[in-house]
Order: sequence, then structure tokens, then C-alpha cells
Amino acid sequence: MFHHILVPLDGSKRSEEALPLAARLARSTGASLLLLRVIPSERVYISLYPSVPGHMAEQIRRSFLEGAQEYLEHVVAKTHLDDIPVMLDAKIGIPGNMIVQVAREQLIDLVVMRSHGYTRVARFFFGSVAQHVVRHSTVPVLVIRDSASTEILQVKRLASIPRLVVTLDGSSFAEEALVPAAQLAAALASPRQGRVHLLCIVSQSTPHEKENTAQSIQHDAPTCAKAAAYLASIEERFRTGDLAAYALSVTSSFSTYLREKAIWQKIVEIGTSGEDEGGQAGNNIFAMTTHGRTGLQRLHFGSITEHVLDATPSPLLVVHAHLPVPSMHGAQDQSKSTAEMPRGWYEDYHL
Repeated sequence: MFHHILVPLDGSKRSEEALPLAARLARSTGASLLLLRVIPSERVYISLYPSVPGHMAEQIRRSFLEGAQEYLEHVVAKTHLDDIPVMLDAKIGIPGNMIVQVAREQLIDLVVMRSHGYTRVARFFFGSVAQHVVRHSTVPVLVIRDSASTEILQVKRLASIPRLVVTLDGSSFAEEALVPAAQLAAALASPRQGRVHLLCIVSQSTPHEKENTAQSIQHDAPTCAKAAAYLASIEERFRTGDLAAYALSVTSSFSTYLREKAIWQKIVEIGTSGEDEGGQAGNNIFAMTTHGRTGLQRLHFGSITEHVLDATPSPLLVVHAHLPVPSMHGAQDQSKSTAEMPRGWYEDYHL
């Protein structure tokens, strides 16, 4: 379960919208909160331009940090966090790097943060702090995207319990999201029963047909049968296996998609329309793994998880997988689970 939760704040009202959810998790698990304010280095450097004496430079740095500390204290007071152990920290540096560093140094279990939803053009020039943290953090990151979703999650007793939708592809890599998702589902629902939905997306071999029709499923019957059997085995883990202790309500479904459509688009469609079994539009939290590729590898492969983060209005729990993933030369994960699933589907998921 979660013991130490990090909430990065940038001084904006938008970033503070992550606090109600983080506080709810802390109260249900007994975790502590660490509120972090990172002052971008360039803001301090601009204040020092063109040059100032050394002692004045230190005073300016100190004034920035003192201002950040006062801001954090004000946030604690107005958010009513008196019943939660709260620590405050202010840093000067590159926000994304500092968040990842503090999470590692302070043994954080979960990062809860608001995404600013930059457009693709803005991200090209300025970068995205949330994307950087998702890509480099070694601990799970819960990114809250849409304000409507935040409203659902910030009430003290939820009228409708959010459902964790875990995207799976038959590999041990994707299964690394199961435990963090189960922990989050249980904590959000406490003292009631949490909900988890297991979702597989299967590529159609008949691109001329519509998705999820009787004809398309019949054409891909062997693949769909394997997906159903795999999902049943994961459900059994929640009922009698290593995940049973979380006492969650678990459902599963698979959905076919056309290869002409990016798989991340299909995932987002399901999350926003609630078209799977028992689905409710706008009440899902996705849980996905990421390989954390950077540089040329990321440009070559792309990242389904990052595309979903860009496009979905739903909150997204991202887990950095520690198992080997296919290389740029097509190396396969030789885990038992992966061997049971169609090779093409596995490759599509990780591209």
C-alpha cells in the first residue's frame, strides 16, 4: 500500500487540484504527503541578469525559496490537511528532473500530479513536466487530466466509485500495472469495495470490416479465445491468487480494433464512451505501464502510454515497468504470459 505520496505544485490553482485526491488516498491508507514546489532555474537566472554580486545572488535565491515555503504553508492551511502527516519541500531546478529526483530520494510510493495539458506545439518548445515525470519516474505516477474527473474524485464520499481500467496484452511487462492499480482501487473505494476492469485490445485480421462485429470476432476467433482465456486467468488472481487480499470487484473484456487506427485511439474511445462491460463514461482511471524509452528509441517506437496521456480526459496511472521489453530489432519478452498471446498483438501494444 502507499506510505509516502508526492504532490508537485507549481503555484497555480490548476496544480493544486491534485490535492483532494492525494489527501483522500492519504487518509484511507495512512500515508504521508510531501508537497513539493520547484522553482524553475531560468526564473532565478533571469532575476540575476546581467550579473549581481555573489552575496546578493544568494539572497535572491533564498528569497525565492522562502516565498515557495510560504506558498506551501498557505496551501496546507487552506486545504485542511491537519489530519494528515504533511512535509513541505522547496527546490530550485528543472521541475521534471527535480520531481523525479525527490521521489527517488524520499522513497516515494506514488506521485499525484496535475497535467497542464499543453498542446503539441507548446510541448515542442516548452516540454511537458508530466510527460517527463511519467517517462523517467521509477514509481507509479497518477496524472489528473480533466477538471470534471477531479470534481468526481474530490468529494469525501464518492457517489460512484471510480473504476481502474488496466490495459493488458498478455505480457509480464503490462502486468506490472496490476498491483499499483489494485492498491489505488482499494484506497479510493475505502471502506467500500473497489473496482478493477481488465481490458485487452485485439488487432483485427480483417481490416475491411467494422470493429467488434460478429463477423470480425468470428474471423479472429482463435485470437479472441486466447485473449478471453488470458483475462480469465488474471481475474482468478484477483479472486483466489496473489491479488485477492485487495478484495476488489473485477471484470474484464476484450475489444477488437482496426490496424489502420492507432491502438491508443481505441483505448481512449473505450475510456470516454464506457463501451466495455459495465463501463461508465467519465468514471474511469486508466492504469498502464510504460517502458520509459528516451531519445531515438522513443522517436522510433513512440509510446502508446504517452499518446493516451495526451488524448484522454480520464486520470491515468502510469507504472514504469522493470522487465525487459522488445528492442528496436524486435527482441521478444520470453515470459510465459507473453508466449500465450498472439505475437502481432504484443508487438502492437509496445510500439
